[in-house]
Order: sequence, then structure tokens, then C-alpha cells
Amino acid sequence: MIHSIAGSMALFFYKKDLIKEDEIEVYEYGAELLCSTLLNVLGIAVLMCVLGTYFETLLYFAAFSPVRVTAGGYHAKTHLRCFLMSAGVYLLSMLLLNIPLPLPVPAAAGAAMTAAVIIFAPAEHRNRALTGDERAAFRRRAVVFAAAAAVLSCAAYIFSARAAACLFWGLVSAVLSMLAGVIENAVT
Repeated sequence: MIHSIAGSMALFFYKKDLIKEDEIEVYEYGAELLCSTLLNVLGIAVLMCVLGTYFETLLYFAAFSPVRVTAGGYHAKTHLRCFLMSAGVYLLSMLLLNIPLPLPVPAAAGAAMTAAVIIFAPAEHRNRALTGDERAAFRRRAVVFAAAAAVLSCAAYIFSARAAACLFWGLVSAVLSMLAGVIENAVT
């Protein structure tokens, strides 16, 4: 469904003389990514509204997004699987907020997550190989973001254990995605 919508969008741009014929495939791919991303954001927004976890979701994605973008991670084979995995991980993380974590847990796990990023980041996608310089730059950024999320999670604990847990589960989700991507790349 997303693929056909993206194809229609690219064809529309072509028929309106906004793009050239040899650009249709590139625009189709971009439109497919845009539609998929919008579907994921909409799904998370619906879950956020149903759960009433507005502030928690912002904190979760404040930790998750920078680490996931720079460290890389697992890529589902279809848009539906991507949506279901993203929604499932988010939902599980929001449910885990109800389990109290004593400060040593996020501190130790945050250090372990940062160490995993130092060792394994970035998880490259097989369709987008990185140069040595790109790999080093992504790793540096991922380490900074992971360490910042870990430190902020511990610091937030002083004010709110729930806020700390939001940051913690965002970091954990991003790093586990990265590790799944590393494993997927090693297997294929």
C-alpha cells in the first residue's frame, strides 16, 4: 500500500513536470520513506493519546531518537513489520515505566549501553555502506548521545524516578535496536 501511494506521488510530480523521468524512482523511494515515517509517527501519537503518556513519550524519544539515528539499528523487511516493531517496543517501554527501578539499575545499565555503543556503533545498513570517516563521525556522535542519555537518566532520578525511567528505556530501546542491526548484518 505504501509503495503504491509513493509511486502515485512520484508519477504525479512527473506529470506536473516537477521532476524528470529518470528521477521518478528516487522520488518514489523518498515518498515511500516519508509515508512510512508518517505512519509510524501517527501510530505512536495514537498510542501516546490512548495511554496518556505525553510527557513520558517526549522524554523517551529525546533519548531514543539521537542514539538510534547515529548508532543505526535494525531495519524490518516490510513497512508493516517496521510499524509493528516500533509500536510494540514503544508500548512495552511505556508499560515498563510502571516498574520502579532503583538508581543503581539505570546507572549500571546506562554504562553498559554506552559501552555497547562504543564497541558496536554504528550498525550499518547493507544498502548504505559508510566510509571510514562517516563511520568514525557516527560513532563519536552516538557515544556522546548515549552517554548524555545515561547521565541525564541518572540526574533526572533526583527529581522524578518516572522521568528517569523514560530516558532510560529510550536509551535501552535504541541500543538494543543497534545490537539487533549488528547481529542482522553479521548473519546476512
